[in-house]
Formats: sequence, C-alpha cells, structure tokens
Amino acid sequence: MSKRLATAVQELQAEELRIQEEVDELREQAKSRESQLKQIRAALAVLSEKPHRKSAKQKPAASKQDVIESMSGLLKTSGPIQEDELKRLVADGLASVGKSRIGFALRFSEALGDGRFVRGTDGMVSLQGKSTSR
Repeated sequence: MSKRLATAVQELQAEELRIQEEVDELREQAKSRESQLKQIRAALAVLSEKPHRKSAKQKPAASKQDVIESMSGLLKTSGPIQEDELKRLVADGLASVGKSRIGFALRFSEALGDGRFVRGTDGMVSLQGKSTSR
C-alpha cells in the first residue's frame, strides 16, 4: 500500500473513532435525559391525579338480577307492596348485604319491567299470577 493511501486510511480510522466516541457520548446523554423525562412524567402523573373521594374498597353495585331476586323474595313473603315501600325495602336489603345504592333506581325500574311483576293502578306491586289483595 502506498504511503499516501496508508495515511488516508489512518485519517479515516481516526475520524471514525472520533465520531464513534461522539455518538457514544450522545447516547449516554440521551439515556440520562430519557431517565429524567420518565421521572418528570411520573411526578406529573401523581400531582395531576384527582383526589379520590371514595374509599379503596368500593361496594359493588346491585345488578338487575340482584334487584329482581330481592323483589321476588319480599313479594313472596309479604304479598303485594306499595311501589315506593318496595323500592325502599329492596334498597335497604341490598345495602345490608354490601351492595352499593349507585344505579339502584335504574335497576329497580328495569326489574319492574320484568314479566314477573305486575304494577297495579293503585301503585301496588305484586308477583305475576298472584292476587293484588292482602
């Protein structure tokens, strides 16, 4: 290899080494910045979280089936019941077994629409096929 060619190869190798060191340094800086960015994002997530008003142990909401079963049980044992009274009794009963009242009004309305119940013109609710008199 000629002296000129050998010199050119050495210069290119030196330039390659310098650039590689620069790239390695930039990678380290980028890694450090990524770590800082991650910490800042984590802090922002904690600080911008809305405070929770509810306890960590939330009660499960009553399902439509829960409401239907409770209504059926009450109507079987007590006979026809005034709708408002039935609603209160069912809500209290479900709350006593650890169910939340959230969404209860909607579940109660849905349950009343189930074919198992009859709502009389006098506001009394009874089981389908049962007499509305006590």
